[in-house]
Amino acid sequence: MIALLLMPLALPAVSMAAHAPPIVCIALPKAQLGQGNNSPVDVSEPVRTMLGEYMAGPSVQLSRLDARIAIQIEAEAVEKGCNYVLQMSLVQTKKAAGGGLFRKLAPLASALPMLGAASGMGGMGSMGGMIAAQAVSTAATQGAQQDYMAAMSGAQQSNVKSGDTLTVEYVLAKTGSPGDSKTDTFAAKAKQDGEDVVGPLLEKVATSVLTVALAK
Repeated sequence: MIALLLMPLALPAVSMAAHAPPIVCIALPKAQLGQGNNSPVDVSEPVRTMLGEYMAGPSVQLSRLDARIAIQIEAEAVEKGCNYVLQMSLVQTKKAAGGGLFRKLAPLASALPMLGAASGMGGMGSMGGMIAAQAVSTAATQGAQQDYMAAMSGAQQSNVKSGDTLTVEYVLAKTGSPGDSKTDTFAAKAKQDGEDVVGPLLEKVATSVLTVALAK
């Protein structure tokens, strides 16, 4: 009799697990603005924050990875149960004679870890610490998020000039499936000084990544 009463209670748990949203873990991007200047601005964390805002929603869990090198990214991804690991770079090409590229970052594909078998941004914890829609709603969290967004806006206003080209490259790797990855590149040219070029590029990245991660 007790077993019969307990059986219906177990079924919803199985159903919920079967429909758990995928966990996309985001490594710290390689991103600077103002390359070639005396003091280029590191916008890695602001870029990750902005990308998280575009990706946030009930259909996916986002997790932040603290590790910087491939072997540690792999280990942290396994520890956090990531279904996908996203790595990204932002490169600014200054408008100049010959179109010189300043400090171009190494291609992401060469640094992509071979992820083993494998969650919201954590540890730097849950991406709830970054994304209002998934955030623990505290003044400290909201303040940090606003600081990152202000830093991103300020960096572009100070360093993006008309004619500059910004390029975002990403690699989305499925854990447990070595070689199963999606790579894409998006680029845009600033039409005026201080233009927000990064935001629209990250929106394209978010759409592309979610299309893969949410594919049935």
